[in-house]
Amino acid sequence: MLLRRKISRTKIVAVISLVLLILFGLNLVKELISRRQIDRQIRNLENEARRLQSDNEQISSLIESWSNKDYSEKEARLKLGLQKPGERTILILREGEDAITNEIGGDSEKVGNILVPVEHELPNPVKWWRYFFKPH
Repeated sequence: MLLRRKISRTKIVAVISLVLLILFGLNLVKELISRRQIDRQIRNLENEARRLQSDNEQISSLIESWSNKDYSEKEARLKLGLQKPGERTILILREGEDAITNEIGGDSEKVGNILVPVEHELPNPVKWWRYFFKPH
């Protein structure tokens, strides 16, 4: 009987130890999986932070260049056709480009491949006539 009790106690202790070991093992596996997911999220967030920092630096350099007076003046000259007082606009044509004369109008003369605007003032009725009825 004593032997039977001892065997059953050892079996009970072994079963309880095995159950506890399984529970601790499962918790350990869950914790490892959770840690891997957290590490993966941290890497993704660090990569995103680096990408955003790079984007931020690019945007800052763009803002800096746009706030530069020389850049603004250059863009106004190129895109809006603005000129300083006393300057003349000269367009250099490539071979086979005659369509640009229609955009400038008849107030220009072609010298070689250079299109130079003529500096004389036309009367208003002629300007209006060209505005409404210019050939396309």
